[in-house]
Amino acid sequence: MTKSATTGQLMIGGRAAAIVLALWIAYTAIYTAPLSDAGHAAFEFVPGLLAVAVLWWAGYRNGNWYLRAGPLSRPGLAALALVLLVLPVVILPVAVEGQWVGFDPLTTLVFPLASGVAQELFFRGALLPVSIRLCGGRPMRGVVLQAVLFGLWHAPKAYLGTPADMSPWVGAIALSVVPFLGGLGWGWQVQRDRTIVWATGEHVIFLTIMSLFGM
Repeated sequence: MTKSATTGQLMIGGRAAAIVLALWIAYTAIYTAPLSDAGHAAFEFVPGLLAVAVLWWAGYRNGNWYLRAGPLSRPGLAALALVLLVLPVVILPVAVEGQWVGFDPLTTLVFPLASGVAQELFFRGALLPVSIRLCGGRPMRGVVLQAVLFGLWHAPKAYLGTPADMSPWVGAIALSVVPFLGGLGWGWQVQRDRTIVWATGEHVIFLTIMSLFGM
């Protein structure tokens, strides 16, 4: 490969990374916007699809490409098991203080599925390889970076939805920690096994359980 071609690829990579980060801002705005559940289910797919298209255009392939089916390794399974330890931190307080809304085909099955797939498509499918690239090809640093952005993505909505008897800043920080930890586990498993399938499945299960309490 010529020097100019290599430079061109790096320039495309830089532009692609900038576009994906800009899409993170757009995705944060969409997630925070007061849309209906159906609106969120539809519009939350847009940033992920655009980000994936940008990566394809930029030449992300093979080892950087996680949008494929693949086996779950034992280390990957251990990472998902650790994420399961985080779920009760969220689910138990909601079960105690929240309101059971019961089963509904749309809110229990369709919307959590759409949201989980959309989030994994963007954060682990697109933002994770970009984060690793921004961190100089260091996988663990990239995993931490995308987990931070995943946690911060929840912060504005958590801030606006904090109960009146609690500081909104405390609510935003508290409700961003668990997604950060989940992002660490899911991100590590995805970069280890080169597939978003398993993290997506666990994420959808988590959102489905939350939906039973109106979350």
